[in-house]
Amino acid sequence: MRLVISLDGKVLDEVPLSKPRTTIGRRAYNDIVIDHLGVSGEHAAVVQSPQGLRVEDLQSTNGTYVNDQAVEQQLLRPGDAIGVGRFRLLVADAEPAAGQDALPDSNGPVTLPAAGGAPARAEADADAVAQPAVVRVLDGAAAGREVLLTKERTTFGKPGVLVVAIERQGQAHVLSQVEGEIRARLNGAPLPGAGAPLHDGDLVDLMGTRLQFIGG
Repeated sequence: MRLVISLDGKVLDEVPLSKPRTTIGRRAYNDIVIDHLGVSGEHAAVVQSPQGLRVEDLQSTNGTYVNDQAVEQQLLRPGDAIGVGRFRLLVADAEPAAGQDALPDSNGPVTLPAAGGAPARAEADADAVAQPAVVRVLDGAAAGREVLLTKERTTFGKPGVLVVAIERQGQAHVLSQVEGEIRARLNGAPLPGAGAPLHDGDLVDLMGTRLQFIGG
């Protein structure tokens, strides 16, 4: 078996699952290193078990997903897609299908570029039209829902309790609090009264409900 790793539909690498345990995370000692703020230092592991291939979430901040469903652990089959931050790790058979080019095997840890960077094989797309920024809901009944920030101003939260707004200002997006005495938190710190610009991977906490900003 192998993992085909992609970002925004572009394949970045393939990793053979030859070890009993393959770890995924932001720290350099993982087998698959993903340099992105939405990925925990030790995020997930893919384990060869007697029951079959299994993915385990390692108490990551933003969760591990299989086919867009949050999981703590889950048996895997070919075709399943593991979600880690903005990255997609597709479970595939050991050999590519006939006619499909294989990427070179990796003999050591695989380090992927930050999601905000431009992978080498995506350079040809540098002049493509930018996609709208997105807010992904990480908790609660709406977990996994994504909201495209196509309007000049988009609000989130519970009216009368805590509401924040994300406003487009040119190419930037600025987060500010509209309602509520308790401050929203941005990457673990109280949101300043004047608001703050958002960067790819930023986490917004609305009294326990977390949102992740995905965009430039």
